[in-house]
Amino acid sequence: MQKENLKSRNAPESGPVSVHYVDGNRLGISERPLREAIGLIWSESKTPFTSVPLKIFFSNKLLYADKNLFLAYQKEELDYDQLILSVECDNLFRNKHQVSGDGISIEIGSLWKLKGKVLYLVDDDQDVVSELDEAVFELI
Repeated sequence: MQKENLKSRNAPESGPVSVHYVDGNRLGISERPLREAIGLIWSESKTPFTSVPLKIFFSNKLLYADKNLFLAYQKEELDYDQLILSVECDNLFRNKHQVSGDGISIEIGSLWKLKGKVLYLVDDDQDVVSELDEAVFELI
């Protein structure tokens, strides 16, 4: 696919980016194109944090910080719409109790993306969904 085909009409030119890290640290990046901000977020020499990014807020969207997908977007292997489709969510949760389904047992503390009223396990190897049950899942 040629790079000119990877430009989306829906992609905002630039904007503020807010990054929430696993350890609770936060980073604000003002008025940058998203591709440029991605370079700052995952550059060890340009951020003071050693923790892993968890949530990225950009253009009024909550995005799960999937490093591989964001770097693919930065390299123009994905367009903006493809990135957003893959990482946008309503929120992130962890399961407080073991979750089982389809013969798969999910360990406590696993990460889930909420889209609508359905939770999706964040796992490249397993495709697991669950309904949101606040007795089982906690907002992070």
